[in-house]
Amino acid sequence: MQAKPREIFDRDTEWDELVRFVTNPDPGPNLAVVYGHRRQGKSFLLDHLARRYGGLYHVAAEDDPRTALDSFATSVAEWLDLAVPLKFEDWKSGIETAMEQLTRRSAETGRPALMVIDEYSYLLSGTPALSSYIQNTFDRYKRDRRGVVRIVLCGSAFSLMTNLLSGDKPLYGRAALSELIGPFDHRVAARYWNATDRPTALRLHAIVGGVPGYRMLSEAIHPSTGFRSPRDLDEWVIATVLNPASMLFQEHDRLLREDPRISHRALYQGVLRQIAQGVTKPGKIAAALARDARSMKHPLDTLVDTGMVRRSEDLVFSGKSSYHIAEPILRFAHSIILPRLSQLDRGRSRLVWERSASVFRSNILGPHFEDLVRDWLADQGWARLGFSEPGEVGQTTISSGADGQRAHQVDVVMLAPDSSPRGDRVRIRLLGEAKCTAEPRSGHDLRRLEKIRERMRSISKIDVSATQYAIFSESGFAADLIAEASRRDDVHLLDLDDLYSD
Repeated sequence: MQAKPREIFDRDTEWDELVRFVTNPDPGPNLAVVYGHRRQGKSFLLDHLARRYGGLYHVAAEDDPRTALDSFATSVAEWLDLAVPLKFEDWKSGIETAMEQLTRRSAETGRPALMVIDEYSYLLSGTPALSSYIQNTFDRYKRDRRGVVRIVLCGSAFSLMTNLLSGDKPLYGRAALSELIGPFDHRVAARYWNATDRPTALRLHAIVGGVPGYRMLSEAIHPSTGFRSPRDLDEWVIATVLNPASMLFQEHDRLLREDPRISHRALYQGVLRQIAQGVTKPGKIAAALARDARSMKHPLDTLVDTGMVRRSEDLVFSGKSSYHIAEPILRFAHSIILPRLSQLDRGRSRLVWERSASVFRSNILGPHFEDLVRDWLADQGWARLGFSEPGEVGQTTISSGADGQRAHQVDVVMLAPDSSPRGDRVRIRLLGEAKCTAEPRSGHDLRRLEKIRERMRSISKIDVSATQYAIFSESGFAADLIAEASRRDDVHLLDLDDLYSD
């Protein structure tokens, strides 16, 4: 396995997958699709891959089809080290020429020949038949099984790229690898940003998530040596995310522009604003926007397809779905930036940030902490708590009485490994509370979970006979809760040190 270049931070798994794809000795062409939102480091990763294996690396731009084709011809000529430029009649001949040259290069060297087409979605929007040209050429060379050719198509138009290999598309069944380059998790992100103070690291992650490109954007106007205290974060937020001159300030709009299906941006911004404010049910979102409930299906589905919004199904009961912001920068924009736009445009970033403390904690930090806890539990927390196998992790809402009018939201639920979500018989392994408040969690939180467990016990489909409890806190635990947890083996107390340790 080729060692990963030192310039690439983390991404060990992604690099190893790509290296295995390129070096697989299977003769003929193989195809990979790499996708993810912008600023995740896809191009950086693939550029280094192409350099490592002497590959052809072409980055498309939003050009007209003729200009785009000429640009591709220039990339091919440079890769071939030709003294004179190439000229392709059309994309079909361009793809055929590139494949022939790749095959020849592999046969001559006895090594894989690699071609990366980055921002493929730009080319596809101008030349819809491009995937068919690649498919036809791919199939012909696959039959011949000459050389070892590897093709990587990469793009940031999330829904378009994820749909590239679906059953009704030309490239269906051709790809050997489909790889999502996503954001760093909270622990990797803390190391990447040099956020050594854990409460500060949590708040930074609640604002920008694990998107590595945001660090480069912010350092262009506010160089930072790290985040060692809340003050470091305050100064960074004021200078970057709340600064109208910063690209991070405009990121929420750019994310919507990424997907060609989102043309009525005002509608989508309205939907995102409602979700960010805690309106998560489709009917309630429609009512808040004075629209028919049925009209919400398309924009919500589109936002889910783009990865900007996440649809969550109740882990225990069927028919209970809700929508949540998946991109932290969007939640921040719709909770703090856009409602105070006139103040920010007047240069009052510091004042806005100082007066947004309660909104930040309730609308941003609290929901983000819950998401982070569920991700941690599903990823590694189940083992850290001493369970031998993972179970499905999510949340649920349960009525508190016969009238069904009052309901309790359970932040964290983990099922037993052999229990299916929303099944006829659901065995609950863990009930959890995840509250990101300034006050330590107390015995009151444990009593609440115990009452919810008793309510669940009265529901025939739910088995809570072996259920344990977990209480997650940013601000520690009161003495009464610590004392009780020390006497019991079914109560787990977890703080930021637990969530951020490897």
